[in-house]
Amino acid sequence: MQNGLKNARLEEKVGDTLILVQHPPTITLGRRGKEDNILVGRDVLKREGIEFFVTNRGGDITFHGPGQLVGYPIISLSEQGLSVSHYMRRLEDVIMRTLKEVGIVAKKLPHTIGVWIGEKKVASLGIRVSRGVTTHGFALNITNDLRPFDFINACGMKGLKVTSLREVLGEDVSCACIENILVTHFSQVFQIGIGERINLCSSVVSMNNMSYSKPLSGRQ
Repeated sequence: MQNGLKNARLEEKVGDTLILVQHPPTITLGRRGKEDNILVGRDVLKREGIEFFVTNRGGDITFHGPGQLVGYPIISLSEQGLSVSHYMRRLEDVIMRTLKEVGIVAKKLPHTIGVWIGEKKVASLGIRVSRGVTTHGFALNITNDLRPFDFINACGMKGLKVTSLREVLGEDVSCACIENILVTHFSQVFQIGIGERINLCSSVVSMNNMSYSKPLSGRQ
């Protein structure tokens, strides 16, 4: 889906698009990642029902699972007038504004990509840019099981601690509510009006010249 939308964006057949999904239990490895950051055997992953994929995004290794909101913006950086670093910072801003809406003060750390609550990471970022159009994006922990992060050196960082909105707030959080808040802030930060939502097997939203895609629970 990402590749199809990226090609369509390059050909100006679609506007900027945001895909939002929830993946089944999955470990993904980025271009710069190392498989020795997986701390358990493949038999353990299989027993836990966790699949493993090598991807073409930046960054190292991470875990995705139900209850985690994963966003894949397909946008033209040239039309936004953004460098890659400015784009990454804006994605962090979207997540931090979203968390502020539910009473959580999050932060960035110098020389590190992602969003943190205290000393724990709540959102990771990893992207790819091809001919000025982005794919991949961010993952925000909402109600997902955090135990599988113990199976990896998340983001390639030994001893990295992660957290979720449920852990911080001490109660369950509506993923749909967080999704709607995030879409609003994405629209504001990137100055793109929200257009139609397209309900696919996942979900896509169009914003003026942007589309947005809705969460996918289950396997793509």
